[in-house]
Amino acid sequence: DGPAPRVEVFNASGRKDLAAAAGKFLRARGFDVITEGSAPREARTRVLGFSADTNDALKLRAALGLEELEIRVKTSQKSVAGAAVVLGEDFDPAVLAR
Repeated sequence: DGPAPRVEVFNASGRKDLAAAAGKFLRARGFDVITEGSAPREARTRVLGFSADTNDALKLRAALGLEELEIRVKTSQKSVAGAAVVLGEDFDPAVLAR
């Protein structure tokens, strides 16, 4: 099954502690969450992949129930993570209660 997907979680929703809650949720599902942080407010949630291999990004997107989102691949952005999610104002925190 390979190593745990290394991911970063950023809260751009304006809701308190959303990155921490999402990080806990993802760790419980086998992800290696290396960053939980805040980001400037954004309306829309985004999933970013940092390599041509989008496997981590696909797993991250599926775990958060965001299958309808397009993954933005940014191979130029150097990150030790395979993928990141930027949780926007449109993210439904009820997903984390599953």
